[in-house]
Amino acid sequence: MKRIANLLVILAMGALLQGCPPPKGAEGPTEEFKGQITAAGEPVSFTPEEQAKLQVVRHGNGERFGVIVKEDGTFNVEWMPVDTYTVMLERYKAQEGGRSPIPVVENLENLVIEEGKKEYTVDLGENWKR
Repeated sequence: MKRIANLLVILAMGALLQGCPPPKGAEGPTEEFKGQITAAGEPVSFTPEEQAKLQVVRHGNGERFGVIVKEDGTFNVEWMPVDTYTVMLERYKAQEGGRSPIPVVENLENLVIEEGKKEYTVDLGENWKR
């Protein structure tokens, strides 16, 4: 019995040393890229009290990614599968009393991540208001 337990421990350790499997949806090519949020083609910035995040949902399998947007409206993505995504901008404003902020969510046009493309612009449109 002790030998079986030791064998199971050795097998488990060997599996851990081989590393984790790739994340779900990683079977195709992935890209690293940067981007800028604009409104009617002009760069958008956010105040220090705001937190902005792009929520993207992959059309192929529904996989979700959250992308932090910096105050200057730029963002960096280290890994995302090549595909088409539905994009939403979430903005949070700090509230008094320590309560959780409630997001303002805006649906945007689809974003198509293409193999080899390293820069993207996400436009909020002409009618976007702070």
